[in-house]
Amino acid sequence: MKQAKGVILFLATTIMLGLNLQQAKSQEITVYGYAAAYNTYEKIGYISELMPGIINSKVYFDAAQNQLENQFMTKIEQISGKTYGFVKQTKGFCYDRINAPIFSDEKDKFIAKCTREVMTKKRAAQIERYKKSNFKVRLVSAKEFQFKQPKR
Repeated sequence: MKQAKGVILFLATTIMLGLNLQQAKSQEITVYGYAAAYNTYEKIGYISELMPGIINSKVYFDAAQNQLENQFMTKIEQISGKTYGFVKQTKGFCYDRINAPIFSDEKDKFIAKCTREVMTKKRAAQIERYKKSNFKVRLVSAKEFQFKQPKR
């Protein structure tokens, strides 16, 4: 009898945990990131404006740092006319949350690192690092480059 109660309690807890996880996954969240790259030969740092992305969407795949980076590098190659010599430094879209344990609050901590305020500070720090390294800074405006999040 005690074993049956224990099994029922275990099953009920598992079902509730699964429902909570599903509910957390279904909440759409806007996160931010920016793309950056520098050219070592010309000593130019390229940096985008802050870009919004969505995670946990039913319409779009989760915004990913590598998607932003690839789109940005394509744009930089068009702007500069060069396809070599770039070092990528894209940040944001809560890339680290992928490594957080599923059944923990860790994912929320990573999402908090990708708010507009936090990413604005990181972007400003990146610009300062370029300037301290005697790089020209080329700001890539939102008119020139927009992140296109892929649909499901």
